[in-house]
Amino acid sequence: MKPVLTEAEIHRIINKLHLSSGPRIAPVQFLPLEPGPLRGNKVPLSHVADIGVTVAVQLGRTSLTIKEILALEAGATITLESLVGEPADILVNEQLLGKGEVLVINDSFGVRVTALAEVKE
Repeated sequence: MKPVLTEAEIHRIINKLHLSSGPRIAPVQFLPLEPGPLRGNKVPLSHVADIGVTVAVQLGRTSLTIKEILALEAGATITLESLVGEPADILVNEQLLGKGEVLVINDSFGVRVTALAEVKE
């Protein structure tokens, strides 16, 4: 069985496509990435001091099945794994900052910081 197009005809068609006035399509070629020079300059704290972060206090956790969650209704109670009087986790942008004692200050909850987490280098 003879091919429908010869190799020369295929090349001629490809060349016509490249010479047409339509958009030229070619694969992207990136230069290899090289690590930049290390700078010893540290950003002064004043540059980031006013950036807002989210602070949360986590009293405890538990695991529930989807079935148990779907069965919840107003008035239901969820027992947490934490014990009464146990320090709560203080989180900053979901990262552990430390532990604290939950307080009631006037009509609001508060937390007294009792320990700070170790700083990771």
